[in-house]
Amino acid sequence: MDEVIAATAYLDLFLRRITEPSLIRIFLRFILTEKHDEINILESLITRINSTSRLCMVTLGLFKTLVDMNCEDVMLQIVFRYLIPCKHVMLSQRRAVKDIDFYSKAADKLLTLIPYCHTTIANDQPLSNSLQNKEQ
Repeated sequence: MDEVIAATAYLDLFLRRITEPSLIRIFLRFILTEKHDEINILESLITRINSTSRLCMVTLGLFKTLVDMNCEDVMLQIVFRYLIPCKHVMLSQRRAVKDIDFYSKAADKLLTLIPYCHTTIANDQPLSNSLQNKEQ
């Protein structure tokens, strides 16, 4: 058990001290996508929270480091994937929260608020038309 605690502590230390973006990306990809004994490493880390107090504390420290990185992929895997099903919301409120915007209407509304002088791109095509052409 001490080896697992030490390995987790070193991983946390590496993530806090690394400054090279490509190396950070490799460590994050390792944590989020790789498997050990057919179990995703992130899932293994999550189950460690129920372990002994020392292992739990070291793992929580690692999660704090991961959250402090402000990485969208990490936040999606650690936080948002558990919030998206809305099981934490009262049944009477779920319907209002679960309205999913598949066609990015909210983003389109935000784009309409951009002043016209800022909506042209290099070939003088309006930004909204350019985005529509990329989607097709």
